[in-house]
Amino acid sequence: LTAMHSAILDTVDKRQTEEREALMDLIQAAKGNNSVIKAAKKMDQQELKTKLTKLEQDHKNWRKKSQQVALSVSEQNMSKKEKVKFYKGVAERRKEQDKLLAEAMVYRMELEQQMGSKTDDDIAVTLLSNLQEKQESENRAISTLLSSQEEAALTQIKNLQRVGKREGWFDNLTAMVFSMSSAGEGVADDDHELQMMEKMKQDTDRQMEQEKENLLSEAKERSHSEEEVKAALQQLEWEQENKRKRMEDDMSAQRKKILERVAARKKQDTDKETEQLTAMQLVMVAESQQKQQQEAIAREKSHQGSELQKRLEARRLARKRSVEDNKGQENAESQDKPSSSSSSRTVDSNFIDNVLLEQNPFAAMKREKTVLNVELTDKERDDELKKLHREQFNLRSRIQDQQKQQEEMLQRRLKQRQNKKELEAQQLLSLGERQKTQLLNVKQTSGVQVDDDCIHRYADLQKHHKLKYLTFKLSEDAKKIVVDKVGQLGASYDDFVEELKNAGRDGEGRYAVFDFEYNVRGQVAAKIVFFLWVPDGIKVKQRMLYSSSVKALKQKLNGIHIEMQCNDECDLAQSEILQKCTERGYD
Repeated sequence: LTAMHSAILDTVDKRQTEEREALMDLIQAAKGNNSVIKAAKKMDQQELKTKLTKLEQDHKNWRKKSQQVALSVSEQNMSKKEKVKFYKGVAERRKEQDKLLAEAMVYRMELEQQMGSKTDDDIAVTLLSNLQEKQESENRAISTLLSSQEEAALTQIKNLQRVGKREGWFDNLTAMVFSMSSAGEGVADDDHELQMMEKMKQDTDRQMEQEKENLLSEAKERSHSEEEVKAALQQLEWEQENKRKRMEDDMSAQRKKILERVAARKKQDTDKETEQLTAMQLVMVAESQQKQQQEAIAREKSHQGSELQKRLEARRLARKRSVEDNKGQENAESQDKPSSSSSSRTVDSNFIDNVLLEQNPFAAMKREKTVLNVELTDKERDDELKKLHREQFNLRSRIQDQQKQQEEMLQRRLKQRQNKKELEAQQLLSLGERQKTQLLNVKQTSGVQVDDDCIHRYADLQKHHKLKYLTFKLSEDAKKIVVDKVGQLGASYDDFVEELKNAGRDGEGRYAVFDFEYNVRGQVAAKIVFFLWVPDGIKVKQRMLYSSSVKALKQKLNGIHIEMQCNDECDLAQSEILQKCTERGYD
């Protein structure tokens, strides 16, 4: 179960990374969708929310349709022609979803601007932060789900993950895009309260200015000296400053309460989405299991029916032969000696038995008993019962211990992932405005090219087996991916890891491929492992550049079996690679 848990969590991590990349793509697409932007600019907040609500319903209908199609087919039973047709339908459905989300993103960003007068860069950072919160909520849901499921259910969850990846089910991303269309109650009250506080502050400032003018006017009428007017003004300004400070403290406390209410509502909504996500996954698992059970029952019934028909046919033929034999014997006896009342009664009895046999085909079947002659003394019986109880108790204890160890291991892994994601979120939220703009422009400016030498060197490793490993890096102008280090045959995995660590100490990331060999049931196997090395200590811009440019390199490197995203030395452990190589799904 531990290997199954790890495989499911790794798939969740990969999908969440894809969701973040898809968010950046949606933001860039929204900025270039001029026709929808023009229409959105003419709408007020209520119209924008109504439009988002309609698009949200359209997406729910799309998801329902996609789910029905995906769970009703089996790729294993498809012919090559049927698979081509099926995957064409998958591409069309994903294209339909992309169009829905791109339009919704335009309305979402316009609504954010009208509500808070934010720039596009600020909105993008906010959306990314909201997406990470929803992903953390999903991690908690997955943790709860995994700890309470058996191996069969976990297998179904893994299968559903594969289907979701194929169909493009980005639940966290879609929930984040449409979250403003179903805002909870109390948002309008909070907005009104903030507006009233701002109006009160403006009224107080005008009142203070009026007091100063009245003081100067009164001093002029009474012909006060300049020193007296100055002293009175200083006294008034001191009183006004204290009054303003008290008012600002009160307003700050009120704002804090409002933010706490908003955070509580947001947490409540997130927890509700978590429950819905868990329930939806359980329902999908149950539906998949029910479908498999129904198919198994149908196959078993068909098999039993055919077997029963064969047995009934055999018995019918046996009865027919028996009747024919009895009739032949009776005819022979009637020719040898005259009939009598006794023989008549015998014939009548046989005739009646045959008729009853025809009416009830099971009348000729004999019931057999199986008797076990086992004699035990009371002491032997008690000893046997105690032995069975001990074995059952020991078995239950071992199972409980194994479940407890698996849950503890799962919780440790989830805690490590959560701490890592929290650190990334804190770094993101602590960025200045200039860094935020640079961060959001990385996606747009990271259209890097792959140097031809990378492809040639990779062919030496993958096809010709002349090299053991390769490391790649971004050029100094970050416009091209070039070869960094070349590992000759005979180089060890430790040598490879040391190269990556050296790059991390210099504050840089790396891409790498390694020809990893391992033993499977006494035989040597090998897989090409791709590494994305972005250690936690490097700068955020470096992390984003390497993460956003990895697709360009992977598209050029064919034949990769396993992908690893490593952020610290623990992720580079050889045991982690070996576990990946031996997991089901990577064979």
